[in-house]
Amino acid sequence: MAKDKKNLVHNPNKANGFRVQRTSLSALVKRRIFSDNEYPAQILHILDNQIQAKLMPPIVRSMRQDHTEIDVDSVLPVKGSGLKEGDCVLVQRQDNHWIVTTILSQEIYSKRLNKAIAERLLSEGMTATPAIVRRAARRRFEKWFSIESKETTPWAVPGRLSNGKTFLSRKILQWCSKNGGSKLDRAIRKGLPRVEEWGTGPLTFGLYPLDEDSPTFSAIALPTEEHQSLLDSWGKLITDPPKIKTPPPTEVTTLQPQHMVAHPQPQPVVQRKVPTKEKEALLIAEEPSIFQPFPHHLAAVVEGLRLPMPPQPLTEGMSTIVAWSQSDHPSLKERSTDFFLMLLAEGEAVRPNPELQKLWLTWHRTSDPIERL
Repeated sequence: MAKDKKNLVHNPNKANGFRVQRTSLSALVKRRIFSDNEYPAQILHILDNQIQAKLMPPIVRSMRQDHTEIDVDSVLPVKGSGLKEGDCVLVQRQDNHWIVTTILSQEIYSKRLNKAIAERLLSEGMTATPAIVRRAARRRFEKWFSIESKETTPWAVPGRLSNGKTFLSRKILQWCSKNGGSKLDRAIRKGLPRVEEWGTGPLTFGLYPLDEDSPTFSAIALPTEEHQSLLDSWGKLITDPPKIKTPPPTEVTTLQPQHMVAHPQPQPVVQRKVPTKEKEALLIAEEPSIFQPFPHHLAAVVEGLRLPMPPQPLTEGMSTIVAWSQSDHPSLKERSTDFFLMLLAEGEAVRPNPELQKLWLTWHRTSDPIERL
């Protein structure tokens, strides 16, 4: 029975190739005592009882986050027994040392490593691309492609990492190159994730633009459903592209002799009919207000967030919010500014404010601009 158990633990040909070894009995006991995380690593050097393990960059960042009181580098001094160079292991923090608790087969190690990397990269991707960053990325794509602004515009180029190879849609690349130029195509390819940083996958990712003037892209890991959503958005953009922005035609004036200049004819005076009470219900609730200078501070905030500027003339409700955003009352000023940005973002909260959703409902249920806020 003991012989069969030994073969099961040490023979890689048994139990579907599964092989896990404990480096020592004391390491096994301590592994159960210490509740700290275990991290995948690979033994790099063994020299004069000094053992060094190599870590992937995402694993290093996870260890630094879990152990802020110590320095963690990609090459880590560890302690253990029965090790040789190239071994795939799990390390754990015990008694102020990094201890090798487990030796894994290459197959099991790859699964543990890729899972840990994926979890870390997905977490970092969500933090790096909040709604404001994704909106700015959409505006950059729209500027490069000279298309009208829409929230349905894709904010990143989707891709896949599998078996150490990166894959991008050829149709998307061709469309970007055709409408944005070869410089944009090169920038997208340059931003692809590297195996040295991300491992071999499988992972789905997105490449989003960081800079507007000189195209620069950064890669973040994405959940599978969000990767598919980006593919669908690009499919709609390619098959049914939005309207192309065209500059207004320039007027060309020519000088004419004085006797050929047509003099304006007097226009008849037309009296406007005042709508009756029965017809007033069919009118739009807000009539355009007069043109007014837009506050410089608010314009700078809108420009910094890359939101569309409101068209002039401002409506009565919008002009009221703009005026209140310049109020001396801090609470009213903050609430009005946040809600104004939310209106420009088509109902999406730009800055965290728990009152915005309630204000949004009140705004659309009330016609009096004073009562709305």
